[in-house]
Amino acid sequence: MPDNTWVAIAFGYSMNSGLDIAMIKVINGRVFVTDESVHHYGPPMPDYSQNVQAQRASYANGVLRVTFSRPVFASEYFADHSLAGCTPWQFVTVGGMVHGYHRIGKHFQYPIIRNVCTQQCRI
Repeated sequence: MPDNTWVAIAFGYSMNSGLDIAMIKVINGRVFVTDESVHHYGPPMPDYSQNVQAQRASYANGVLRVTFSRPVFASEYFADHSLAGCTPWQFVTVGGMVHGYHRIGKHFQYPIIRNVCTQQCRI
């Protein structure tokens, strides 16, 4: 993954209906993990309550490694999606450019969408 780019995992059906996003940006070699949301087509905005927490993050030689957590249940009605039950997860593995320090460009490839049922997940 090149420097000054982003990847993400978005929870929800579509940008039109709103997505809750675990956004991961690499800016000048530093990793930033934020809780963001998007409604309709436009750039995502950081959530008021940052409930995505990075556990570990590293970026070296173009390889990004991030472990993060977030609550299953939504804490912000407008911005968060509950992960209870079965929910579409959208994996943006080829994001876009980061402009300045936090504005992002459109993703280069469409997300990989999987329906994830958290009651079937095991740790």
